[in-house]
Amino acid sequence: MTNLPTQMEEPHVQTRMQQSKGGKKFYEPTGRIGTCSFIHNGRYCLLQAHEPYSYSRNEQSSLEVFNLHTAEWSTVMLHASNRPSQDNQETDRKLSSGKPKFDTGACCTVINNCLYTFGGLQHNADVHELNLTSMVWTHLKAQNSRDGPFLKDKAGMVAYGSHMVCVLGGYGRPGREHIVDGIRRGQKGAQYAWDSNEICCWTNELHLFHTEQCVWISPEMTGTRPPPCAAFTLTKVDPHRVVMFGGRQFSERVNQLHILNMENWHWSGAI
Repeated sequence: MTNLPTQMEEPHVQTRMQQSKGGKKFYEPTGRIGTCSFIHNGRYCLLQAHEPYSYSRNEQSSLEVFNLHTAEWSTVMLHASNRPSQDNQETDRKLSSGKPKFDTGACCTVINNCLYTFGGLQHNADVHELNLTSMVWTHLKAQNSRDGPFLKDKAGMVAYGSHMVCVLGGYGRPGREHIVDGIRRGQKGAQYAWDSNEICCWTNELHLFHTEQCVWISPEMTGTRPPPCAAFTLTKVDPHRVVMFGGRQFSERVNQLHILNMENWHWSGAI
């Protein structure tokens, strides 16, 4: 697996330093909530999210990186793909240039040497791919967005196999493609807990996104799903099992633990 580039190896990595009171230089990330983070090759990485309750739409132009071995922060400059929007006939991937926007409450996961992101407070339903070698973003446009998840934030995401990501739960609203003849169209078998204004909802829908074919898939599940909620933890504990804990629905906090077997898509029910 290729290492993230370092300042010595790549010119597009810039270490930002600040002056402390004692004269010692150090870098310190700004305060924020809802930041996407991940571990890659011995480094803890942060995608920059906007400040709380700010609806800034600045692009994701850098990655903040903490080296766990040297205890030093740096920033890696990110770039948009320079390819025009196109359909890749070999893989059916619908590719376009463009970086995702700064957005709190998005979810992410890493497969091989690529980071995948989805959703956020702006209720973005797009999946983006960041190549962790070239540091180039690619927008993966779904071919069947009607079969995909609602526009939502505070969902969970884990990798499934070598070409799929699994997106679970969250809080949001249906997109235009989910409304047919004035009727909201959700995922079969999923539950939706609508808030008082009947615009947004908590959900327990689960979708797979194929990163090569750029299609959303709804696996058939058995067992008792977790309740519709958002802001929970979602952890892959082995190649086939995912553990979900906590979350929020309305003003209530959930303290249940659920296990999903991804071999047969069976939910354990509350444990």
